[in-house]
Amino acid sequence: MCQLWNRRCILVVLLMLASVERAAIADDVTVERVQQLIQQLGDSSLSIRGEAERTLREFGPQVLSHLPAPDRISSPAARDAVLRVRDVLERQQAEATADASRVTLSGQLSLLEIVQSISEQTGNALDTSNIPGEVLQRQLDVDWSDITFWESIHRLEVETGFIARPEAKGKHLKFLPKRPDDVSRRIADAGAFRIVARSFSRRRDFTNESREILRVKFDVLAEPRLRPLFIRMTHADFELSAADHSLHPLNAEAKLERPAERGEATSLAIDFVTSKGSEVNVVDLVGQLTIELAAGEEPFVFRNLDTSKQVTRRRGGVTVTMDQTRFASTDESLPVSCWVDLRVAYDTTGPAFESHRTWVYHNEALLRSGKSDRRWFPDRFDTVAEAEAAVRLSYRFRDVTAQPSELEFVYTAPTLVISVPIDFKVSDISEQPSESNKPEE
Repeated sequence: MCQLWNRRCILVVLLMLASVERAAIADDVTVERVQQLIQQLGDSSLSIRGEAERTLREFGPQVLSHLPAPDRISSPAARDAVLRVRDVLERQQAEATADASRVTLSGQLSLLEIVQSISEQTGNALDTSNIPGEVLQRQLDVDWSDITFWESIHRLEVETGFIARPEAKGKHLKFLPKRPDDVSRRIADAGAFRIVARSFSRRRDFTNESREILRVKFDVLAEPRLRPLFIRMTHADFELSAADHSLHPLNAEAKLERPAERGEATSLAIDFVTSKGSEVNVVDLVGQLTIELAAGEEPFVFRNLDTSKQVTRRRGGVTVTMDQTRFASTDESLPVSCWVDLRVAYDTTGPAFESHRTWVYHNEALLRSGKSDRRWFPDRFDTVAEAEAAVRLSYRFRDVTAQPSELEFVYTAPTLVISVPIDFKVSDISEQPSESNKPEE
């Protein structure tokens, strides 16, 4: 009992030290210091203005919560400088979300405590409802120092015998019993992403009788907190290694763009060429692909809907403008229907807007009461206009039981769409048994 207490004390001390370290970093960024620097942004001296702006940028994204709204800054020079600082730091903050989450734990803890701590440290929700209670209460000695989220998941899978799978349309991983095909499951972690392959299949090449085609299927998973939009890959960037030789793609020039969804695995496949009858039983898949990621999701809040028009909010690389809110009636009778007209524009263009812009329509929009917890979601929306890297939408809300003056419109959107290249290697992928050799179930 004393030993258990000591180990838990060590865990508490480590967490306290981490908190103290974070607090020490944040101590440099005080409201008073930020106000002083903002005043210097309006100074008549160019060198003083430049030094103040550089200092604010060096504080990093942690200073964002201390920056005042532009309309509260009287000096035009200071206002423009704050907008520049905010733009740079919000982009940094958004880009940082693509990095792998990290986990640090030490001490004797139950599996349930470990799972809870992983969720708290990474922002990734985990569902353990299928794991028996006695397994969750099992005590483990852990000494994890800055390991990735996916490494922590792998260790839990080994310890519990359950496999973490994405829940359809969900934002969490659920630990589920192993399936028969999990025996051949092979994984490779690449930052905030995981590649899962199970086996490869073999078939005849009907265009060349001296060759066979090996097809490798694999899934790409993102940390649940992330919102992947689509995956791009070129077959020439992949290679299959078998024993003492390498196999190349059947169609090296082929390029693929596959939409991705939050909370789901994205399945991909590539065909490779080998000579007929070759003794290829185990292979390694080496490749690289690019994931377009909606990064840095932030809420854009608009108030005073009964009187506000042409109100613009900007975060990172996105600008959201609420043109107007139209109510079905002007009297005070409830419930009421209304339409919110909105424009969304991103600074940069690219594949995210050229061939897969549908993700823009999946951004969350809602009305909420400023005086209670009531919320209303749109029952429909219309696309009023589309342009390069921009869209104009109209959301309809019905049966709203709050006065227009107390309503707030909240639109949640990624502040940046970024390309995340990943390189990986999945080792020891075995051949899928032929139908005649499959074990009886």
